Amino acid sequence: MLVQQLPEDISYEEQESYYPRELVLNWPSHIEEIYHCYTIEMQQNFDDDVSFENIILAVKSNLGNDFTHMDFKLFANKGSVGVNVVYAGTILLSPERVSVATKFQVALLRSLINQKWNRSADALDKHQQNDTVPRISYLLLPSTNADGKSPNIHWDCISSLFTLNCHRSHCPEKSCLNYVHTKDKEICRGMLMNSLVVTPHNGYVYCISGFLDGLDGNSVMKSKGEAHRYKEYYKSK
Repeated sequence: MLVQQLPEDISYEEQESYYPRELVLNWPSHIEEIYHCYTIEMQQNFDDDVSFENIILAVKSNLGNDFTHMDFKLFANKGSVGVNVVYAGTILLSPERVSVATKFQVALLRSLINQKWNRSADALDKHQQNDTVPRISYLLLPSTNADGKSPNIHWDCISSLFTLNCHRSHCPEKSCLNYVHTKDKEICRGMLMNSLVVTPHNGYVYCISGFLDGLDGNSVMKSKGEAHRYKEYYKSK
């Protein structure tokens, strides 16, 4: 199984705390509400094991023409990413779906910032405790639509944070080789591919980008010119 560790040398520039009124929620809603959706299209201008996918920004208000068809570039160590924002229409979301999507967003962003799952769990607890106070109201969600013309939210990806319902009877590949032993259960490869996982011994978050067949914990790996067994190497980390 191939994992890609998130970079540790992330620096952040201090910014003024300003929240547009369109992004502030005064009180949680208990009815279905309309959200305006904007597809954030990302063109990856460099090679990497993990490819970029479209993201949907969902807000309560129409942000206007100035926000639509906005183009800019983001720069990383490996190269640049072209970003294009396109209005994708509206969608009706129930309070239950908003709650699940918000928890997914909190967990994902906290994992990317801190790279420690225990801090993500703490952030989820705080979100649960502050569920009745004013807060920022926007959703950044994975999309299933490559063209960005409609707000197709990837709900299977979002719900995977809370449930891993992958039984052998439902898995398209019945072979034992298509299952990976985790701390809690056996999970098929399809559920793990391109997902974030936590290693229990150190709490670090990794992205699964592929699998190495024919290897197990006793296999030998080379690191910095030395040979170690996988179990021995990661036990020391």
